[in-house]
Amino acid sequence: MASQRADAASGSHQADRVVRLAALSDPALVLSYGLVDDAPTAVASPLCLNMFTADARSLDVRPYRGVALADTVVHELKVA
Repeated sequence: MASQRADAASGSHQADRVVRLAALSDPALVLSYGLVDDAPTAVASPLCLNMFTADARSLDVRPYRGVALADTVVHELKVA
């Protein structure tokens, strides 16, 4: 199931539950809908791949790319 982009202006009240980031794999992958005007357009549009990692410089995104992805975004998480 695809995730939704975190956007306060979207009017959506759905969220992905994350209890602890430490419980996720590195990298953790989340598919999300892109920024579009309405839900029918979002469902018909290509998905975006969001990758969460502690070390963005050494992450090779090529193995995770799909043929129909609209975008790939790497988010570097600070490890405490």
